[in-house]
Amino acid sequence: MHQSIWCGFDEEPEIDIYNECYQRTSDCAGRILITLTPLTDIASGVRTPWVFDLYEDYKKGQKDLEFVQLSVLDNPYVPAEEKVKLQDKWAGHPEEKARLYGDFVQRSGLVYNLWNPASHLVKPFRIPDSWRRVVSIDPAATGTTAALWGAIDPSSNIYLYREYYERDLVVSEHAKNIMVRNGGDPVDIWLIDPKWGTQKNAETHKSNAQLYRESGIPVRLAQVGEDYGLNTSREYVNATVTPGSRHPKLYVFQDLNKFQWEIAHYVWGSFSKGELKGLSKEKPLKRDDHLCDAFRYMAAMRFKGRGEPNLSTEELQQQAALNSYTDIVAIPKGTFEQVGEWPK
Repeated sequence: MHQSIWCGFDEEPEIDIYNECYQRTSDCAGRILITLTPLTDIASGVRTPWVFDLYEDYKKGQKDLEFVQLSVLDNPYVPAEEKVKLQDKWAGHPEEKARLYGDFVQRSGLVYNLWNPASHLVKPFRIPDSWRRVVSIDPAATGTTAALWGAIDPSSNIYLYREYYERDLVVSEHAKNIMVRNGGDPVDIWLIDPKWGTQKNAETHKSNAQLYRESGIPVRLAQVGEDYGLNTSREYVNATVTPGSRHPKLYVFQDLNKFQWEIAHYVWGSFSKGELKGLSKEKPLKRDDHLCDAFRYMAAMRFKGRGEPNLSTEELQQQAALNSYTDIVAIPKGTFEQVGEWPK
């Protein structure tokens, strides 16, 4: 019978120290207790907000986690006049909620600040054959390669319905996995990061896009503009929650868990030094953004839907959910309208 061992921290340690203690207590039914003021910016590019990540796991129902939130203003051992001083001291400060109420803080803002799961998430349904389908790939020579499947409805709204997320594989392995994930579905356009796609492989001296093509995926370089589709992608997200917006909207299948996590954590970079410390930069933080990048490539193309956009979004969703394999009018393969001159 193992004896339970407790490991305690006063304030938040570095994640490497926490991980080591977790390992050391795993063989003895150990417990780890951390008391802290949550001052690490949950959007920090300097330090990983690992306690906040655990908190989100706890909210999702992970059974071996427990969080208790306390406020210094409820502490009976702090005199009332001192509580008033604390409130005055931290009023309007970025750390006010953390110092007084134990809330997590975020100094740099979310890129997709209008993302709202209640509005953007939809139940998965069978994509009608007549809708255009696009797969957007955010590749990497090392690290994570991600792919995102999108369907364009007759009103040109984007429905993200499938995702791929793997790391540390070569191009041929990723290509094989992506095709397996696609499951034989028709795809009108395969997009890839234009910068990475034009780079030459050190061993073969072929472009990375060419390696994907030789592996069976006919990728094209996405036309992304100077901001890599950032503003356009935000327009899709914002239109979904903006009453009366005539811009095409974004909807996401509920089972795209990795994309949901990324877009909810996709933040502007922040300055770590000097007078601007804690303030946002004009570019997103480069961390855990693979599927968001794939979404940006897709949004930048502003794909047009096929068919007549004479139904509301709700009616289109209902129609798609009810569609059978016998009542869909198929559009001949290769027939599509495309913004501008691309592709030929």
